[in-house]
Amino acid sequence: MNKVDWQYLRQAMIIFIVTIVVAALMGITADRFRAAQKKGYQQSLAALKSTHRQYSGLVNDIDLLEQYRTLFIDYKSTGLVGDERRLSWIESLERTNSRIQLPKMTYRLMPQQDFQRPGLKLDRSVILTSA
Repeated sequence: MNKVDWQYLRQAMIIFIVTIVVAALMGITADRFRAAQKKGYQQSLAALKSTHRQYSGLVNDIDLLEQYRTLFIDYKSTGLVGDERRLSWIESLERTNSRIQLPKMTYRLMPQQDFQRPGLKLDRSVILTSA
């Protein structure tokens, strides 16, 4: 009874060992596949977050444009922004002066100059840029 009959156990042992090796290879392959899929998922998630940030920035830019568009249209209609109308303003002032007879009115037309923004103290969260 102490003797092991290897002749009968041999085939079962070979099948068992082959099964263990195949299972180990499948486990290693599955782990590599999972790691590759996780890496792809992380890359896709990073791309999605980046796209979402860009989209949010675009929405904010559109909101700002819409907010200031009406002000710009008002300023343009009053002549504060847009084509130069200094001569027409002076002609209008001269016509008004001739009608209501104001005392002496003097003016000088100087060449246009770039606007120099005064120094403003800004909160750190506010950034102003000018071209």
